[in-house]
Amino acid sequence: MVKFKRRGTTVVNLFSAVAATSLISLSLLIAIDTKYFGTLTFTAFNFVRTNLSPVSLFYGGNPWHYYLTQAIPILLTTTLPLFLHGVYLTVSGKGQKGSQVDMQALLGLTVWTVLIYSLAGHKEWRFIHPVLPVMHLFCTQSLLSIPHEGSGRPIATSIFIKPRGFLVFLSLPAIIYTTFIHGRAQISVLLHLRTINTIELNSVGFLMPCHSTPLQSYLHKPELEGGKLWALGCEPPLGIVDPSRYVDQTAAFYVSPLVYLQQYFPSTVDSSFPPSLHPTTIPGSPVPLLRPMSRRTTGSSYAHIDEWQHSWPKHLVMFGVLAQKEDTKGQSVKQFLQEKGYDRVWRTWNGFEEDEKRRGGVEVWKWSSP
Repeated sequence: MVKFKRRGTTVVNLFSAVAATSLISLSLLIAIDTKYFGTLTFTAFNFVRTNLSPVSLFYGGNPWHYYLTQAIPILLTTTLPLFLHGVYLTVSGKGQKGSQVDMQALLGLTVWTVLIYSLAGHKEWRFIHPVLPVMHLFCTQSLLSIPHEGSGRPIATSIFIKPRGFLVFLSLPAIIYTTFIHGRAQISVLLHLRTINTIELNSVGFLMPCHSTPLQSYLHKPELEGGKLWALGCEPPLGIVDPSRYVDQTAAFYVSPLVYLQQYFPSTVDSSFPPSLHPTTIPGSPVPLLRPMSRRTTGSSYAHIDEWQHSWPKHLVMFGVLAQKEDTKGQSVKQFLQEKGYDRVWRTWNGFEEDEKRRGGVEVWKWSSP
């Protein structure tokens, strides 16, 4: 009876502490977000509501089993067999003694996370990346179950010379490539721009698919705010009844890059490089009106498309493949920019890229004179 009362008191104290901490945290979160946005805002609720709505399907839909059949194998690569074996040891109770309860709790956490994310129509493997360290614990449990007693070798050596342990080393080439080569150009270009003095780097535009580079999180140049630094966006179709008739900025640009440059940029370059008035769609802005649009994009002659207003910046950043794009008359983006007074001043390789819009390395073009 005494033990039961103590356990009940512990549970009550635990729930009281959780409730008090949650109330304080949520209150601070709502207060900060409300102050920032100027209206009552609960970001966590808005995130769930938006991502579980049909709006998320604008970026593509996936089958219910995506995380099981594609995302987890992508994250674990060659250690997938070790993970499955570690899960088997946990479920069957054959794992390391003294850690079964903890491993079962971690398995429940993993299953719960994957299950919840599977409810959304739009899925990406990066969404479950936070549980990757947990999954690696099951791989470790599998490795530790390899018999090594009496071999006369260190435990680590005994484990990794076995076929099961050698699976870990098979992923090393992929680890080295993705860490040091793949996508490095998108970071290198920002490090290059940081080396340019403030007077010289007075405006930059990124003609790339949205979210190709981290921008200010690497640049740290507040003087470029206010239209001096911009990148193509891909805002979701919030408030639009028929999302299929909505065209985001990146899609509009890549329908015909030259037409976009001619339509949304001035005919001549202002050497004072004034800030762009409306270089990208502002999140939460009013729904764009229906405007004439190519049928190649939406299947309709009209679509919801914003009226962006660019000023020519002193520096343009793009993937190399863009410079080779041509219009129906055979003029390339490279020729068009050179006529405006731009020349390529920097270039680097970005590895093997599956997205055709991100091929050809990353280039920096600078205006000098027409």
